[in-house]
Amino acid sequence: MSRTVWITAVLMLLTGFSCEKLEISGDVPECVRRMAKSLSREEVRNPPAMIVEWTIASGEKYYYVPPYCCDMYSALYDSECNLICAPDGGFTGGGDGRCPSEIISNIESTRIIWEDERERK
Repeated sequence: MSRTVWITAVLMLLTGFSCEKLEISGDVPECVRRMAKSLSREEVRNPPAMIVEWTIASGEKYYYVPPYCCDMYSALYDSECNLICAPDGGFTGGGDGRCPSEIISNIESTRIIWEDERERK
C-alpha cells in the first residue's frame, strides 16, 4: 500500500473517533458518560433524551433515563450502570413494579446531568 493511501486510511479512521465533548457537569461515573454519548448518537427523541441523577438519603446516586415514547419504560441505573428497574412508563404508567422502595421513597435531590440539545428534524 502506498504511503499516501495509508495516511488517508488512517486519517479517515481517526475522523470516526472524533473527540466529541459532552456537557456533563460534576463527578459522574464513566459508564454514565458513555451512556450519554450513546444516547447522543441515536435518533433525536421527542421529548429529548436526558439523564437525571437521583441522590437518596444514604448518599447513593442513581441515574434515571425517562421514557421516550408512549408505553415505553423509563430506566433507573446504579452508579455502575446496572439496570435496577423501570420507575415509570409502560402501559399503566407505573413502571415495572421492581423498584426498591428504599430508593424511591428516599430521593433527596435530583438534577439533570445531561440533556440532548439537538433539534428535532
